[in-house]
Amino acid sequence: MTELKIAEVVLTERHKRNMTQEELASALGVSPQAVSNWERGGYPDITMLPVIANYFGITVDALIGNDEIGRRQDIHDFWEHIHAIEDEDEQLQKALDYSRKYPKEYSIAERAAYFITELPEKKRTEHLPLLREICERILAECTEQAIREEAVKYMCWYCTDEEFTLRWENLCSAGYDSHRREVEEERLWRQGRREESRVRFDVNNLHILLHFMNRPNRNWAAAERAS
Repeated sequence: MTELKIAEVVLTERHKRNMTQEELASALGVSPQAVSNWERGGYPDITMLPVIANYFGITVDALIGNDEIGRRQDIHDFWEHIHAIEDEDEQLQKALDYSRKYPKEYSIAERAAYFITELPEKKRTEHLPLLREICERILAECTEQAIREEAVKYMCWYCTDEEFTLRWENLCSAGYDSHRREVEEERLWRQGRREESRVRFDVNNLHILLHFMNRPNRNWAAAERAS
């Protein structure tokens, strides 16, 4: 739920003018108790919002804390503090709250998805429908390739075998085919198939090594291609 900043804004704007609560109340035509209530977290009647905003010379968006500068600062504060939260449930909930608050900030949605993948198995399993919902939304709406690839990766780790075969694996970025292979390696590890994952790790490393050993061949066909 979006947290309105009315209390903070009213208090700040009143102090800027060196006004008492009684003086502000008189200017707005309300009781001092009403101003006190607003500054303690209560909300004015909706019809009072433009009155208060006009008196302070700000927009209603600024009054409720939804202006662009406030939005950017709020998002900045989210990234400053989210990884310092030690409780995994609190961390996930904060990411989900901010993802709903800023639905077009897909990097926040991606973090929420990531936090789900890092939960202990029982909790993670309970949240798999939510993980799928977040990842599907990212793929449907987000155009930033790096975030889309993270969403695909998370689903590859934990979707059903049938989903993995029919959809998610095929959405992986090829990247010399290494990224797709690495997702499969991680999927095996997270399924507890550790020995298979180790074998895949060795195969992936060999595949990458052979690829780079073969790279000079592109220069042999034409002199102008040589570096």
